[in-house]
Amino acid sequence: MFKAEWNFLLKNKKILIVLLVIALIPAIYCYIYLSAMWNTYGMVNNIPVAIVNNDRSANFNNKKITIGKNLTDNLKKKNTFDFKEMSYQKAERELQNGKTYMIINIPKDFSKNASTLLSKTPRKMEINYRINSGQNFIVSKITTKNYYWWCNKY
Repeated sequence: MFKAEWNFLLKNKKILIVLLVIALIPAIYCYIYLSAMWNTYGMVNNIPVAIVNNDRSANFNNKKITIGKNLTDNLKKKNTFDFKEMSYQKAERELQNGKTYMIINIPKDFSKNASTLLSKTPRKMEINYRINSGQNFIVSKITTKNYYWWCNKY
């Protein structure tokens, strides 16, 4: 019976072509889906991220420290995201328009809080961030995950 079916398909080329096309449709779908998801972290250096540096310099042991500027410069040198420094208004506008996927906001007392690390009452150095997950869900997950990675690294 099995041999008879194959003989029938080989004699009727139109039916064989239809069956091959029907078999190729899921294969093409799988290829497109998997190629889009295969290397999601391979091109993160093209994801635009805005850095808003509001930090003011502080004095520590008679030295001027600018932790916010140092952090901004180091991030822009890294190849993890496409970091761009800009004003808060421009960053908000670009986040709403979908031109950036994340805003990293360095507060104005960032260096001042760093200078209290050795005092009796140290203050936390906090960095705020916002993402626009409505633009691209996968990119929002990538930026959030990588944000925690480089925050723990620096």
